[in-house]
Amino acid sequence: MYISLRFLGSLSRCAPRVGVATIVLASLPDAAFPLTEFRRADSNSDDKVDISDALYTLGFLFLGGLEPICDDAADANDDGKVDISDALYTLGYLFLGTRAPPAPGPDATGPDPTPDMLACGIELRCDSPADGALVDLVPGAGVSIRGTALGLFDVRVNGAPVAVAADWTFSATVDGRYGLNFVELSATDRVGATHTALCAFLGAERWLTEGDQFDEALLFRLEASGFNKLTSLIPSWFNANLSERLDSSFLATTTLFESDCGAFGSCVTEIRYLSLSVTLPSNGIRIQVSNQNTLNVAIQIDLRLRLRVRSKLVGIARPAIEGEVHFSKLIADVDVSLGVDPATGRPLAAGRSINSLDTSAASAQFPGLDPEFIATVVSVARDSVQDGLGSEALGGSAGLFEGLLAGMDVTLPAAGFPVGRLDGTGSVTVALAPRWSVLLKDNGLTLLTGLRVMDPPPPPAAAGRVPLPLAANLVGGPVRPDTDIWSAAHVGVFNQVLQALWRAGLFDGTVDGAAMGPGLPEGTSLSVLLRTMPVVTGFDPTGTTGLDVGALDLAITHPDLPPGLRVIAGARVRARASLLSDDLVFDDIVTDELRISTGGVALDAASRATLEGLLERLLVKLAGMALNDSLPVLPAIMVTIPSSLGAYGLPVGSRLPGAPRLVIETNHLFLEGNVGLGP
Repeated sequence: MYISLRFLGSLSRCAPRVGVATIVLASLPDAAFPLTEFRRADSNSDDKVDISDALYTLGFLFLGGLEPICDDAADANDDGKVDISDALYTLGYLFLGTRAPPAPGPDATGPDPTPDMLACGIELRCDSPADGALVDLVPGAGVSIRGTALGLFDVRVNGAPVAVAADWTFSATVDGRYGLNFVELSATDRVGATHTALCAFLGAERWLTEGDQFDEALLFRLEASGFNKLTSLIPSWFNANLSERLDSSFLATTTLFESDCGAFGSCVTEIRYLSLSVTLPSNGIRIQVSNQNTLNVAIQIDLRLRLRVRSKLVGIARPAIEGEVHFSKLIADVDVSLGVDPATGRPLAAGRSINSLDTSAASAQFPGLDPEFIATVVSVARDSVQDGLGSEALGGSAGLFEGLLAGMDVTLPAAGFPVGRLDGTGSVTVALAPRWSVLLKDNGLTLLTGLRVMDPPPPPAAAGRVPLPLAANLVGGPVRPDTDIWSAAHVGVFNQVLQALWRAGLFDGTVDGAAMGPGLPEGTSLSVLLRTMPVVTGFDPTGTTGLDVGALDLAITHPDLPPGLRVIAGARVRARASLLSDDLVFDDIVTDELRISTGGVALDAASRATLEGLLERLLVKLAGMALNDSLPVLPAIMVTIPSSLGAYGLPVGSRLPGAPRLVIETNHLFLEGNVGLGP
């Protein structure tokens, strides 16, 4: 199997014609090269057969001369190879009257009636990197380009002249960049006709294997200021709920203690709960991050328990006595651990523990009760408080974070979303699967989400790679005085989705003129094949976004252009990004760079202007699809306040960040806001 390059147009190495050539990758079986016209034994391709042809062949074989432009023509005896026998055959024909060279013969041009491994045709191509190749590069560093300019001279790479070796190869160095790199080749043949080719390769410093998880694609960050605002709701929850919840806990049992001293014993026989009062000082709660996933909460309260105590003295029941046990400085220290549920993969408050419960500051007032009995009452009260308060301290502290994590989700639809095809013939469904990680750091809360494209799936044997800029994934972000909560998306999320859509053929098809806006003549259409995935090259702090598109293989129908026109094109466009509700909108799409090769068709200035205008319309449509339709909303982590957080004074159904604003940094999009909640 040979990977060869053919020309769009009737160009021949052996019968050069004026025109412009471009390259298209094609897979050709052995001994099945396209038939081209040539003159047999015309080794130097000067359109006649004489002694110079035999000398040209001998010079190539033995003196390091240039290769024949047309191997089939140099094969004078048509034995499928070029060697000394061909030069001798030509000399014999010219001077000894031996048999004429086989068809098509020395006197006329024509195709080879006996196909073999020899080729014939002017060739201008990129050999390395190949068209559509994926290249590891550092932006700004040189990339070595190697190519072939068979039968061509005055070769230029991106406008700079390069030397052509005896085997018709050339090399050059171009500056590489992240995204699509275009290499424009131009050259002239022996009769002065110009030939061009457009090659494109994809460059990046790092890659994501197609179908793999893209870690840290999305990030949600609650800065220390926002963290403090939210945790300040915990004291209000305790003030509003602790008395009632502890009271309900004690009323559920009522009898805290029962005993029987026997017929002549002395003891406390019963302790019953009556009521309580709780005071939470203004500085009664301290909340801090103790390590990377654990929140420590210390609660100090003033608690008074009113109890009724019955007792016996030497077997004789004494009247019930009411009084109170006062815990003047009751301190509960608890930990709440955040993590990920291994069953569902969602973040949650994974563990709770009571570190300590200090009940040492206790006193009791029970008039008429024997002192030894008061010690029993205080001990029972301590045990009861530890059971009830410890549970409520954990519940009140963990409940806020359980609610926050329960309401947290990615804005993209979990079931996937349809994206309409370029030609309007249906859609491709895209589904992304998140993977969460939770981190408490720098006195704030961080959630990271990795994304994997589940649908459309990559081909079973795909070795595709998604280009990523060198910029780190989302491990940090903007910290501004007026920002205490934000969510962010990495540019790689867009490229990850675009790779899947490109693989599914979303950007291929036939588009008629009406679909590209008003003003185009009736009958205008473009058949589009996108050979290389579109790439979002990055987000810029000025609000612009770059998108590379190409190489586009186009068949164009337009009344003002030559019939059957085939074009290879590539472009870099830019758009302005803004936020409209949840939707990231890209508009003001303009073309910064447009590269065109028109095959064997020469266009005048008016026709080229028509072609460029048509392609710019197509690029606006294609770029709008890639940027606006590939993701229906800005991918972000948001929190919708669940009903469980209503007890903390949070408006159920509201979201964090509230009323966000869009901030664009290099390769990242941020939604910034404050804990002040918006609709």
